[in-house]
Amino acid sequence: MKQVELNARIKQLVDLYNCPVAVYDSSGQLVQSEGKPDVGWPETEAIMKFIEGEKTAAEVNYFLALKPEEVDENSLIVLLPISSAPRERELKMLELWLHDVLLVEENAKEQVAFLKNVLLENELPGDVPLKARTLKIDLYRPRRAILLRMPGADQADVTKLLKNFFPNSYENYFIPMDEHNHLIIFDSENLGTGFERGSTGSEKYQKALDRLLHSLITYLEDFKDVDARLGIGLLTDEIKDISRSYREASLALKVGGIFAADKSVMRYDQLGLGRLIYQLPPTLCELFLTEVFQPYTYEQLDQETLNTIDKFFENNLNGSETSRKLFVHRNTLVYRLDKVEKITGLDLRNFDDAVLFKLAEMVRQYLYALEQENSHLNRMSTSKRRTRKELD
Repeated sequence: MKQVELNARIKQLVDLYNCPVAVYDSSGQLVQSEGKPDVGWPETEAIMKFIEGEKTAAEVNYFLALKPEEVDENSLIVLLPISSAPRERELKMLELWLHDVLLVEENAKEQVAFLKNVLLENELPGDVPLKARTLKIDLYRPRRAILLRMPGADQADVTKLLKNFFPNSYENYFIPMDEHNHLIIFDSENLGTGFERGSTGSEKYQKALDRLLHSLITYLEDFKDVDARLGIGLLTDEIKDISRSYREASLALKVGGIFAADKSVMRYDQLGLGRLIYQLPPTLCELFLTEVFQPYTYEQLDQETLNTIDKFFENNLNGSETSRKLFVHRNTLVYRLDKVEKITGLDLRNFDDAVLFKLAEMVRQYLYALEQENSHLNRMSTSKRRTRKELD
């Protein structure tokens, strides 16, 4: 069930009985509560004892606890103070309420399963509209895929954090893709009604989206002691096209991880040259490097020189500004650039040479990333072979 729907259900009970209300899941964990009781809400052990019992309504630590007749992993347990407990004839109404809550919960699970199949292109295009309508998913809303990568974070915890960050969103969907990645199908109405329709390129829209994304990163990292990174796909107008946005978001994370590793938000429409280089065959990249750099010339550039080059590019080949940012005399900068020219044969003060050097540097980054990825895959393959041998 979406967090906003559960909140609404709880508020209904609070208004009806004018008392605090708590909802637990089938593992005895407190899911949501409204109001403060005179005594604290029961611990997990007490709730589990009630769940394992036969009664559907019983006293648990000064509270009336209610549960469905058959409890499964999707069930919810409701607690109210004894002094505010409903009369016998009202218990049936609460039982029906719980049943309704479970139906909504089951529908939410079916929505997530269906959308995951759409993202992975496991649904036939012709079947998507019919299934979406059956599951009450709006076909025509402006949405985009936001791929969140938080290695090491528990996916259930991440889902809860995302639902809390978007508390009033009816049309966002949060889908665990694997142990490291979580997909947000983001509804543009969160930035204001109709904001994205025809205005995706506006400066106002871009700033609003950037603020939201960076706020999400800060929020997640404050709760979890792991780095969070976001890949952002392009906008789609129909739910059947969300798989394209997902591929774009995934590519944004991959390319951004190579060429902008210091950034936490990577947008597909801002990948620049990195996206072009990423699609080049490795053999072509290696050939290009041999044409730009003689063997072992780039390796002769020390870290101080490489930092100077980066700062020179950051300041658009402006020598005076680069000297000021590096806190060095202009003659020192000239000396370092002369040193680069002597080693590589490229004068970075010349625009054509600077472009050539920058491209070659990015190609090196790409090839290094490929080498690291292949090395990781080889280690995993070796580890699996060893495991199979041990089992045999």
